[in-house]
Amino acid sequence: SSDISELIGVCKGVLADGIVCFDEAVFMLKWFEHHTEVKKVWPAEPLYGALNDFLEDGILDEKEESQLIEILETITGSAVEVEYRDGSINPQNPAVALPYTNPEKISHETRNFVLAGTFSTGNRGQCERLVERLGGNVQKAPSKNTHYLIVGGVGCEKWLQSSFGRKIEKAVLLREAGCNIEIVSEQDWVASCRA
Repeated sequence: SSDISELIGVCKGVLADGIVCFDEAVFMLKWFEHHTEVKKVWPAEPLYGALNDFLEDGILDEKEESQLIEILETITGSAVEVEYRDGSINPQNPAVALPYTNPEKISHETRNFVLAGTFSTGNRGQCERLVERLGGNVQKAPSKNTHYLIVGGVGCEKWLQSSFGRKIEKAVLLREAGCNIEIVSEQDWVASCRA
């Protein structure tokens, strides 16, 4: 949605200098007051919750600041190196922005799969046929019966602004509701197909 795109812009602006000061945290909390409908939508929800908790006592300590930086990096997929006040550097991997679960083993037999995004290993039809050849079933959208959501590697760092981002959001919500759904990168899925 346009609100999520705006939130990503706000997060990038706050992250630009690698620190989050008290005034910036207050600014983000006020932003949510004008965009109430995104408070409960992933990935805005954890940021809103953290801002509320951290600002409750009227101060933002270093530990809270570093947690906020991590949340903002996850939302933006920033590949920025943030130098913390203690001098340590956090090289951020853009793939962190995707809520992967990294299962130890991916089994296809009688499992339900949803494919999201653009795949580098083949077109959607080829990938769906591979799932079926290995004994899995392909579903159009995530449901409580889905075992795996496989995210194509092409352009996945922009997943929030893309149409397939809805599938990922739905999978995250299902997981939070207690469903056993794994969100897997194309790379991990392809490796499991060869195993």
